[in-house]
Amino acid sequence: PVLKEDPKYKKYFKMIKMGLPKDAAKHAMNRDGIEDDSILELDPEKSLKSQQAPKREDSGPVLKEDPKYKKYFKMIKMGLPKDAAKHAMNRDGIEDDSILELDPEKSLKSQQAPKREDSGPVLKEDP
Repeated sequence: PVLKEDPKYKKYFKMIKMGLPKDAAKHAMNRDGIEDDSILELDPEKSLKSQQAPKREDSGPVLKEDPKYKKYFKMIKMGLPKDAAKHAMNRDGIEDDSILELDPEKSLKSQQAPKREDSGPVLKEDP
């Protein structure tokens, strides 16, 4: 069903339609035990399923257990500044220190954006 007709969210979209601020509807969602109040930012005329990004397969070890990055997450856990761990990564030849900004409880593959297909060379504009 479309979001505004979905039994789980219907009440909150009606609150907004009646003129209540979105924050009031979000508060009501949280009060009712619905954690993800970002639903109200979606198009109420489309279904939830059609607006959700496809879930990527979470394969591989979680980052904090990944043999390549385990050492650096442990450094942070032990109280070292994140910059010190980033410096150690660079020293060890790992150039992408933005890994430390990701969720250590999820795998690297599940947090990386899917690679886009290369559609060929960039074409210049016609003068």
